[in-house]
This record gives sequence, structure tokens and C-alpha cells, in this order.
Amino acid sequence: MTALRSGAKWRPEIERLIAGADAFQLFWSRAAAASENVTKEWQTALRLISDRKKGETFIRPVFWEEPMPPAPEQLEEIHFAFEPDLVR
Repeated sequence: MTALRSGAKWRPEIERLIAGADAFQLFWSRAAAASENVTKEWQTALRLISDRKKGETFIRPVFWEEPMPPAPEQLEEIHFAFEPDLVR
């Protein structure tokens, strides 16, 4: 399953989906930077890397706002690709 079902407890389900993914695509914006839920999601992805359950390139962040909203310290070593076409 790749979608949340109606009535599902979404937090554990999202964590399960992240753990089962081949890549964690992080769409970075000012809203994402301020979101507690997005923070929990990238922290889950980082934990999977540190536990060696996922490779170092598991997190694939992209941004489309310039200047890029500051990345959290834990993600500073990861390259954020600029994708201006995401605005469309």
C-alpha cells in the first residue's frame, strides 16, 4: 500500500511507508521548515540512515523557493537540489 487508508492512525503508517521506501523525497519550503510533522518525517528518514537500514543517499531533498529556507543542522551536509519547475 502506498496511500493512507481512511481511519488509519497516520503517524505510524507514514513511518512504515518511509521505512519501506527506496528514497525519501523531501520537498523543502518555508512551510516544510516550520512543520512539526515534516520534521518528524525527515528525522525518521535520518534515523533509518544512522541505523544502517538505508543508504546515505536515501534522503533526496529539493527546493524551489529562493533563497532556500535554511536547512536544519542535521541535514546541512546533504545537498538540496534546486527545482524551480516545482512551482508550476
